[in-house]
Amino acid sequence: MRARPTTTGSVLLAGVLAVVLAGCSGAPAAPGGADTAPAGSSPASPSASAPSPGTSDPTGGPTKGPTAGPSGSSQPTGPTTRPPDPTNYPDADTLAPPKATTKLATITLKALPKQAVATLRVIKDGGPFPYPNDGLIFDNREKRLPRKDSGFYHEYTVTTPGAGDRGPRRIVTGADGSRFWTTDHYRTFREIIAPWS
Repeated sequence: MRARPTTTGSVLLAGVLAVVLAGCSGAPAAPGGADTAPAGSSPASPSASAPSPGTSDPTGGPTKGPTAGPSGSSQPTGPTTRPPDPTNYPDADTLAPPKATTKLATITLKALPKQAVATLRVIKDGGPFPYPNDGLIFDNREKRLPRKDSGFYHEYTVTTPGAGDRGPRRIVTGADGSRFWTTDHYRTFREIIAPWS
């Protein structure tokens, strides 16, 4: 009985074929493809001999920034790789607006506790939420936030270390992308903004 070729094998074969054909025609290889130039040959263009950003300076010493990793990826390697800085938020613009949308006092992402930032990321991702009340409509009965139609605001629990229950900390989101922080179970609010400086 003859074995049928697998989809993975077909894709792999097509990739190898593309690299070989690109090398024969002088066209650049597909992104992420292997360098097909024979050892000892000169690069196809003068710009190919320039060092990649972040690999080395003209004196040959290392510079700051990412270096080219395997297959030409721009992932940091070597001494520049370190754990993410918890005060650096590359996703800040997706967690909160860049500036206030209300006249309430503000708080920056950097000033929030790490549990609040983690909750903002879960909200951005659409869950899963740790508590059944997370995502429910916040009615704003006390009118401490700007008045909006019912359904505009939603509440989410921010875990409180050492608390035996949900604790008093919440994030309330507005349908317009606004985010509000309360540490005292809705008595006071500050609007969360993305800048961390």
